[in-house]
Parts: sequence; structure tokens; C-alpha cells
Amino acid sequence: MSRNYYKCSSGGCDVKKRVERDREDSAFVITTYDGVHNHESPCMVYYNNQIPLAVPNAWTFQDSSPHSSSSS
Repeated sequence: MSRNYYKCSSGGCDVKKRVERDREDSAFVITTYDGVHNHESPCMVYYNNQIPLAVPNAWTFQDSSPHSSSSS
């Protein structure tokens, strides 16, 4: 089963998410969040002198799972 782990890249925020394929239908993904963000949403658009500023995505891919299991 394919599974990816991400963590919020906003400084001091410990929220993590796990994205994995559904076992019964691989066309679906299951996204699980762990924690509560301690900052504004990173997908908000801010304005500076009437010019929209896009805020980049705040999720960072983690190379290894938080658990040391090798199941697939």
C-alpha cells in the first residue's frame, strides 16, 4: 500500500498528515491529519498595495515514516 507522510513547514507548527491509497479501491486516497495548526491558513491570499501575494504551500514531504515498520 502506498503511503506518504507530510509535516507543516510553518515554524513551530507540529501538524502532520498521512496520505495513502484506499485498500479496496486504489482510485481513492485517505488523508489523515494529526494535530491542530497554530497559524493562519497557508492558502490565504494577502494583499499589499492592491497586489495579490500568493502564499506557498506549507506542507513538506517527509522521506521516512514516523513509525519504523517496513510493511507495504
